[in-house]
Amino acid sequence: MKDTEHLTDDETVNAYTFDFLEKLVKAIFELINQSSEVDDARGYFQLLDIIQFWLAKVVFKDKKQVNQFLRDFISQFDRLDDEDWIKELYRRIKNNE
Repeated sequence: MKDTEHLTDDETVNAYTFDFLEKLVKAIFELINQSSEVDDARGYFQLLDIIQFWLAKVVFKDKKQVNQFLRDFISQFDRLDDEDWIKELYRRIKNNE
């Protein structure tokens, strides 16, 4: 289990945190987009998995509100343990879908 308990208190989680995470996710998408193949992007998908796990906890357990981009990210990146889904997400990112 990922150790994120200390990152969800009210002092830590605020609008700036979500703005930063949205920018970070988009920057990681751009890095994936620049990769030549899915294997080159594995580390980026691992980072997205960590971000998604934390955001899902904050939204669903701690009842924090996030914008639609982050809600969609939480939903679409929930299955990063599925190799076929990673390949599909890679294709979508590469095609700017």
